[in-house]
Amino acid sequence: MKTISGKKVLVIAGDIGGWNAIAPVVEKLNQEGAQILIVLVGDSKKAHANKNLTVNLSSKVDVAFVPDLVLIAASQSHEGTETTAEVLREVSPKTPVLVVEDMYGSSIPIFTRLNEMFFTARVCVIDIFAEQMLEKHIRSANIIVTGGPQFDRIAEMKNSWTDRRKAIRQILHVPDSGKLFLIAGQRNGTAEAIMLLVGLMEPADDWILVRQHPGATDLDKRLTATVLKSFSIPLIFPQERIPADFKSTEDFLPAADFVLSGYSTTLRYAILCGMPGVVFLGTPSFKWDMWDEKKITMAPEAMMGAGWYVRTQEDMRHVMNELEKGDKSEELGVIKHNQSLLAQHADGHSADRVLEQVLSMM
Repeated sequence: MKTISGKKVLVIAGDIGGWNAIAPVVEKLNQEGAQILIVLVGDSKKAHANKNLTVNLSSKVDVAFVPDLVLIAASQSHEGTETTAEVLREVSPKTPVLVVEDMYGSSIPIFTRLNEMFFTARVCVIDIFAEQMLEKHIRSANIIVTGGPQFDRIAEMKNSWTDRRKAIRQILHVPDSGKLFLIAGQRNGTAEAIMLLVGLMEPADDWILVRQHPGATDLDKRLTATVLKSFSIPLIFPQERIPADFKSTEDFLPAADFVLSGYSTTLRYAILCGMPGVVFLGTPSFKWDMWDEKKITMAPEAMMGAGWYVRTQEDMRHVMNELEKGDKSEELGVIKHNQSLLAQHADGHSADRVLEQVLSMM
């Protein structure tokens, strides 16, 4: 019977999202007794240096570390891909390589480089749509649908959803009868998201919870502040009534009725949790940032129909009206069905499935 204990695994991460995807796997490898050498490159290296990413780089390894397997956290950025390739130049092409995607298409750049360098690689993806996308770009790819290890906590979130909802809304002082709109900000567009909701809320009951992105631009901060001064909005921003142990925006999802963003991880969490009020924003700032970063103008999950796509206040009004209908809404029924397809592997065992692939390649 194969064992991981004592095996040498070289781990390379090129960005923060990629590291988050493989971190649960690295933890399991460590528990199984593997010798692990972690190399951070690109954005993950910068984030670690700036203390925005916590990674234990200490490892008891041999001076001459010859890996039995290379585990790569895929990076869509050019810098992350090329610096990963530089590390691989010191590794024998006979060494098996396992790539883990954090989101749609993120493995395409590094997979192309691996083929050029004559490595035999396998890639783990988050769902069947990611598999189909990769097959269109790399026909020779060995693709395994494992789900995303970074989303393994969702299984526990769903099991305690009702209790969490009640507790969080009590902490925030949001009444049971009121709607809570959670805005997961990005680099730009926070003010546009707030403006969509002005005039659609019941002032006595409804609240907006704004979670501004840590990388929000100065312009985004100024515009948001201007909007907040101009309108009387029931608002929780940015830390009012929020306990210190709520570290991520995802922690607030059970309390929310709607979650609005452009293409954030928070929306992915909401989809996998089966939230009906998942809103992808197509306002100018969100579209521009998405194009600038990913060269697309709509999030893949929105194109798949796993959430609502909103560009105007009338679009948002329509979403709210459809959710009022509940199970009588045909549009909501389609969204729920598409969400269930994406959530097929969101069972809390994605890291275990990736670990099985590691073991099979040793």
